[in-house]
Amino acid sequence: MHERLATPLRLTGLYAPGTPGELRATALPGRSRRGRLRAPWTGEAVAPAGGLRAPVTTLAGLTAALLDGSAPGTPALDPVARFSGRATRIGAGWITLRVRERDVT
Repeated sequence: MHERLATPLRLTGLYAPGTPGELRATALPGRSRRGRLRAPWTGEAVAPAGGLRAPVTTLAGLTAALLDGSAPGTPALDPVARFSGRATRIGAGWITLRVRERDVT
């Protein structure tokens, strides 16, 4: 993650905690639909499924790189097969859905 993504894009603060004990003090707590605090989930070895953590400014930089195509691995966004139904397609790691004449990835 650091070698291929964070360093080339200068994404400071990006990290992937493997356990709740590895969360930084700046990590926001999770909450239920009713607003109750929840124990943190770090993905326990599946960080790409939602366990990556970063400040919002870092995420803005990642989003910009994904949108302008400069992020490593951007071709993984390209749909390569139908996923579910006629309008939903899947790439190497992203699902793209056509909604109101727009692609949503």
